[in-house]
Amino acid sequence: MFCQKCGNQIPDNSMFCEHCGTPVAQSGAPMQGSGNMQGSGPIQGGSPMQAGRPMQSSGAMQGANTSQAGGNNALIGVIIALAAVIVIGVVLVLLFVAPGFLKKDNSDDDKASRKERTTESDEATEAATEATEATEETEAATEATTEDLIASYISTAQSMSTSERPNISDVEWFMNSVKWDGIPEDAQMINDYHLLDGGWKAYIEWDPYYKVNSHCEYYFNVFIKTVTTDNVTFTVDYWSMSSPDGTYDMSGEGRDVPGSWDDNFDLTAMDESDKFVLTDFYTRDGHQFAIGTVMSIDGTEGLIALQRGTGIIEYTPTENFVDYSSNAVDYNFIITEATTQATTQATTQPPKEPATQAPKEPATQAPKEPATTAPAGPAASNVDTSFVLPAARAYSGANTAEIDGYEGDAIIIHCYDDMGDHTATVNWLTIDPADYTGYDFYGNYVDLKNYR
Repeated sequence: MFCQKCGNQIPDNSMFCEHCGTPVAQSGAPMQGSGNMQGSGPIQGGSPMQAGRPMQSSGAMQGANTSQAGGNNALIGVIIALAAVIVIGVVLVLLFVAPGFLKKDNSDDDKASRKERTTESDEATEAATEATEATEETEAATEATTEDLIASYISTAQSMSTSERPNISDVEWFMNSVKWDGIPEDAQMINDYHLLDGGWKAYIEWDPYYKVNSHCEYYFNVFIKTVTTDNVTFTVDYWSMSSPDGTYDMSGEGRDVPGSWDDNFDLTAMDESDKFVLTDFYTRDGHQFAIGTVMSIDGTEGLIALQRGTGIIEYTPTENFVDYSSNAVDYNFIITEATTQATTQATTQPPKEPATQAPKEPATQAPKEPATTAPAGPAASNVDTSFVLPAARAYSGANTAEIDGYEGDAIIIHCYDDMGDHTATVNWLTIDPADYTGYDFYGNYVDLKNYR
C-alpha cells in the first residue's frame, strides 16, 4: 500500500507511515483519530505507542499550520503597509495639489458666502478706481494751481525789476544794519526762484573786515535770468568803484556769469574772475533783498547785497558797529597820506580860480544832475565858489571839482580827475555853504574850513 501523505510504499495493515509518520487509515476503521490528533483530547484505549504518536503528529501538524499562518500574516502585513502608503499619498495629493477638493461645499450657505466675497471684491476694486481718479483730478488741479502761482511770481518779479543805478542811500540798510545785526525778524523769506528774476541794485564790499588791506566798494546792477535751476545767468553791470584812494567810474564794464540754484535755495554763479553765492532772499516793506558772499580769483573775500523796490527802506541803525579799518595799519597809512597830500596842496600851492583853470568835462561825458536834486536855495545860490571848490579839490585829492547840483540850501560838488579822454570820479561832497561842513560819498563828516 502507499502512504496517502508522502506517497511511499508501506506494508499493508501499517498503522503509520514509516517514512513520514502519518497515520494510515484502515479500511472499515472510523476516522475519529484525526480529531484527537488535532489536540481535541487524549486517545482512549490503544497501545501506548498509539497514544504517543497521535500526540506527536498533532504537534507536527500544529507547527506546519503555524508556519503557514506566519507566512500569511507577513503577506497581509506587507499588503496593509502598501495600502497605507497609497492612502497617505492620495491624502497628500488632495491636500497640496487640490486643497479645495476636501473643502468643497456646494451648500447654499457656501454659495452665498462666495457671492458675498465676490461682491466685496468688486466694491473694493471700484473704490480703488474712484480713489485713483480722485487723486489724478487732485494732481491736475494742483498742477494748474502751481502753474497759476508761478505765473503770478513771474509777474511780480517783472514788476519789481529795475535798471536804475544804485547809490549809497540804496545800500545803507545793509551797511548800517543787516551786515551787523542779520536779517530782520519781521522779514519774509522767499523760497521760489521765479520771484527773483530781473534787475536789482547791487553792492559789494570787498575785504569788509580789513584783513588784507584791499577794502573797496562796488556799486553796480545785476540781472538774474533763470531758464532751469541748473541754467541761471547772473549778469553783472558795474557802475562805480570806491576805494581809499578815490572813486572810479566803471560804466560799461560787466559780464555774464553762469550759475545755478541748489537744494538750499542758494544762487551760486562763478566764472574765471569771481564766485557769487547769494544765500538769503527775503521781502520787507515792499522791497526784495538778497545777501551773500563773493570771492575773487586771488582769494579776496567780500559781502554782496541786492535790493529792489520803491520808496524809502526803513531800518534801525545798528549798535553793533565795529570800525575794522582802525585795525589795518596800511589802510590808515593810505588815508593819512592822502589827507596830508591834500592839505599840503591847499596850504602851500593854492590853485587858481576855477573860472580860469577848471578843465571842462568832455561833451560826451558831462555829469548829469542827480534825479533827486532839488532847486537851489538862497544860501546855495550865493555860495563863494572861489573858496569851496579849491577846498573840495584839496579834500578829495582830485584835480577838478565843480558844483553838480543842489539839495535845498546845500550844494553837491563832483570831485573827479580829468584824464583827457575820460573822467574818473574821486568823490561827491554835500556841503552846507553856511559853514562849509557836510559829508562825502562814504558818509564821512567833512569840514572844508580845514582846507583854506
